[in-house]
Amino acid sequence: MLSLTAATPRRLSVCRLLIACVVGGSLLTIPPACHAQSGEDIAKGLLRALIESQLEKSRRKADSRFSPPPPGRPGFGGPPAETQEILQLRPISASLSQESATLVTLLQTDARRSFAARPFLADAIRLQASAAALRQRSAGIRSHLLVQDDFRGFNNDWSALSFHLNECQGISNQTRACMKRIAALDQKYCALLGIQEQFNNRELVRAAYTLTTYTTDLIDDVRDTYRPGNRHRQVVRDVGRFAQKADYFASQVSQGNPYATVVSSLQDLYEDWRQLESRLAEYNGHSTTRTASRIQQSFRDIHDLLRLEIGLNKDQVLHLVHTIDTEVSDIFRTITLEQLMTLPDSQAVPGAADALYGTVQNLDDLIRRDQNPQEIGEAWVYADEAWKEFEYFLGPIQNPQTAVRLRKIGDSMRSLKQALGVTVQYDRQALVRSASTMEFLTNQLLRTVQKWHQRSGQNRQLQVRIQQLEAALNRIEQSLAAGGNQRNHLRDVDQAIAQWQQIRPELKACDTEERIELEQLAGSITSEGIRLRTMLTQ
Repeated sequence: MLSLTAATPRRLSVCRLLIACVVGGSLLTIPPACHAQSGEDIAKGLLRALIESQLEKSRRKADSRFSPPPPGRPGFGGPPAETQEILQLRPISASLSQESATLVTLLQTDARRSFAARPFLADAIRLQASAAALRQRSAGIRSHLLVQDDFRGFNNDWSALSFHLNECQGISNQTRACMKRIAALDQKYCALLGIQEQFNNRELVRAAYTLTTYTTDLIDDVRDTYRPGNRHRQVVRDVGRFAQKADYFASQVSQGNPYATVVSSLQDLYEDWRQLESRLAEYNGHSTTRTASRIQQSFRDIHDLLRLEIGLNKDQVLHLVHTIDTEVSDIFRTITLEQLMTLPDSQAVPGAADALYGTVQNLDDLIRRDQNPQEIGEAWVYADEAWKEFEYFLGPIQNPQTAVRLRKIGDSMRSLKQALGVTVQYDRQALVRSASTMEFLTNQLLRTVQKWHQRSGQNRQLQVRIQQLEAALNRIEQSLAAGGNQRNHLRDVDQAIAQWQQIRPELKACDTEERIELEQLAGSITSEGIRLRTMLTQ
């Protein structure tokens, strides 16, 4: 079996990646130096559009709630006096606008140095737009009531962003100092307007009722798995009580209970789930495992919406890792030698299986030793790459049982990713390097094929197809370097892989001393193609 030290270094230099516990997007990428000016123009235009959108939304909301009195009505001879609150809010909103702009600038610097900071840049830009809109809106009105909801929304956005930034390891000390200044301003206007801690109630309601749907599915899964004895009946009753508590939690959220009440109820419910989940380990059917994974992901979503740290559910993760290891072993017990011999890459299957076993065992070891989330996340990436390669090699087997088992492993890998809270974002340069590597390997393949044909006779058609593949990979590399639509990149890579699949079987006809080199190159090209496609689909 391939050891971890043998399996891992090959992949360590493949790509730069970001492992994070919360999914993040980016509305603003860091442009190359040669396009710096155009990138700044795009960013400014985006910010202006966001500010205008916030202002228009604020005006519509205020107009719907505070209609002006009809003209000529007694008692309204002049403009109303400015409230004391609006007078105090103006300097606060001006400072918020300035500090939010500073935060975006600092995060852009952090993002160049650390990929961990990049997912939060888009949220910071939206916060900057909200702060600028608040400043402009506060300067043009006379009553704080017209902007109270806007400040409440800003508090909600800032609370979520600050939670994630405080958990981020790639934030500089200057950025954290700016965050403290914004937090102090946030406390000022909340005290002035009587704003309590906010959360996204609409999304929370949706997540809470999604949880109740999965708990109902869990009841059916457990009941369908008949086991004689009192222990099974007790588990069925406990699952039923858990489902009732989940329904009660959803009703609390939908009724708009205070933040502290909702958090307390969630913590109580999650503690029940942790105890119940350990007892569900014996119900290792595919359906029960999948439903348990969905419940865990729902809890993760709810914790994220409430800005709470959920931590790693070690028992669940280890159970999933063990399930994957068992399912891989089951595949080899059912595949016949005849089926293996019919595979186009039969010689690559043992190595791919060895790599998958090694990376999964490494992941199991890191989890048991309570290593940091970054190391565990990276280990999952290596295991996922090994799995994609293993799946690719076994895919051509025309056997329903093998196809079902491959789907189960795929489901377990996705469940493991959710349980770990892993999000992978590859740097564009990593994609370019991968395409360049595949192009270089194809060029080496062409040279080796030419040597083979010089010994055994020319096969010009095969050489032309390899040249066409090399040209296609060069176009992909240039397109990736220029940016563009990810869907188009994926389409081009799929076409290149299809070209390679037509070339690969003809290499087996080689009976000269180049045969070993051709097999090595073919395996490397296949692995790099799978890796490139995996990065594009993350």
